[in-house]
Amino acid sequence: MRIEDGALCRRQRAIKRLERLRLPLQIGELLLQSLIDLVLVPGSSLRLVPVINISVVCLLAAIWTLSYRKIATVHLVVMTLLSVGLLLSVNWVLYEFNRIKEMERSGEAAPQPTTEASSSKRQTRASTKKVD
Repeated sequence: MRIEDGALCRRQRAIKRLERLRLPLQIGELLLQSLIDLVLVPGSSLRLVPVINISVVCLLAAIWTLSYRKIATVHLVVMTLLSVGLLLSVNWVLYEFNRIKEMERSGEAAPQPTTEASSSKRQTRASTKKVD
């Protein structure tokens, strides 16, 4: 009986070790599943901005490490400029979105976007009203 008890204890310890290993795998699977759901859901989501930031920073790190090899430096400079531009533009849109949301919360009217076409239409309407 003692030999069976020892084998049972070893088996239980092995099962416990496997369960400890399984928990991080489950957490990783959940994170991966939520990331895939986040990326594949139609429309844009502000929750995607940190993922974009991390991806672009990883790209910049890879470009930085490749720059020491002195291979295709012109391409690396262009890629760096493009990735920094993407990083800045995504974060600028997020900043503007949060600023407008704060203005709406505080009760101020959100600024209306004006374009060249809309301002020229207004001028045309104003000039036709004066003529009539």
